[in-house]
Amino acid sequence: MRASLRPACWLALVAALLGTAACGPDPLATIDLPLEFGPNTLPTSTYAVRVYVLPALVQGNTTVECEMFVGPTATERIYDYTSELVIAPQLLQVDVDGDRAVMVKGLPEGLLVFVVEALDQSNTSLAWGCGKGQISRGQKTFISIFLEPDD
Repeated sequence: MRASLRPACWLALVAALLGTAACGPDPLATIDLPLEFGPNTLPTSTYAVRVYVLPALVQGNTTVECEMFVGPTATERIYDYTSELVIAPQLLQVDVDGDRAVMVKGLPEGLLVFVVEALDQSNTSLAWGCGKGQISRGQKTFISIFLEPDD
């Protein structure tokens, strides 16, 4: 966990990984992953989240770390890594009065970095967060993602 001078919210990314075929797992199948937001984890005017997913190694074996994109040490923007994404960015509407969960679809197995952007109804960025975790078929995964207000 890293310290921050700004207030941070958090969310949990929990993988209830499904998808085994009757004759065994399909190595080409993808994984759907629920993204669950706890109470008070999103800015109050959040309408949707945009989820970007990168492999942990990109561009000639460069290790991707959350600190590259979020927080006081951020030096990169996720937009500069669009050619490295393992799935297209997903814009998912959040029901802030309901179960506050969305489904990220089409993930491959592997060590992945999740960058999450909270947006209001006019598509203005409210907060950014990031987390890293190993996604494996048949395994539950818990990834903490701390959202920090966008300045």
